[in-house]
Amino acid sequence: MKAQFHLTLLTLFWFLPGFAISPVIWAQDPGLVKMHIPAPEFPPPASGAAAAVGLEGPGGGSMQDVSPAGPASRPAGGAGGSSSGGIPPQGSQSPPGEVPGGGVTWINSPALTIQGLRGKVVMIDVWDYTCINCIRTFPENKKLWDRYRNDGFVLIGVDDAEFSSAAPVERVREAVKRFELPYPVVVDDRFQIWSAYKNSFWPNIFLIDANGFIR
Repeated sequence: MKAQFHLTLLTLFWFLPGFAISPVIWAQDPGLVKMHIPAPEFPPPASGAAAAVGLEGPGGGSMQDVSPAGPASRPAGGAGGSSSGGIPPQGSQSPPGEVPGGGVTWINSPALTIQGLRGKVVMIDVWDYTCINCIRTFPENKKLWDRYRNDGFVLIGVDDAEFSSAAPVERVREAVKRFELPYPVVVDDRFQIWSAYKNSFWPNIFLIDANGFIR
């Protein structure tokens, strides 16, 4: 998994300066899937949250949390997935205080949109803070964020809890603080982003080019 993670990041060679790595390595990774399809838009934030914006926020302000007005929720029956595959079950009614479809919660950032991030290279990292393989990617993620965030690169962590006990937003927020993750994180507690991107395992990475296409 670690080798695949690093080789997947080689796609940054095509978009950002400083990745002086031969693209010949691209062909050596049988698990790397090359795409060119429009990236699905993020779900709207939960009711009562701030309007979706670009990375800097309205008026260029600093990043902040965008939390739902109602309690965190999950699809009925819990995650039911595993790091080896299997998409968690979908659906269920929204609890009181949440928008239909559930909405999502943003941590370390105002609500972002794919449209608002046009012109930037976006790396979406699907993870769960209880997954050891996901945790092992955090140091590399932080290095990428620190090195390239001022060069048009945005890293977004998407938390899809494998177990219902890990789903509450406050627990995700505590994990973000504990692991010292400085980049935007979205709590996808209804697996809306997971489903839109047709994801099937943790951790997984989707790289979106400056034109809004998954590559």
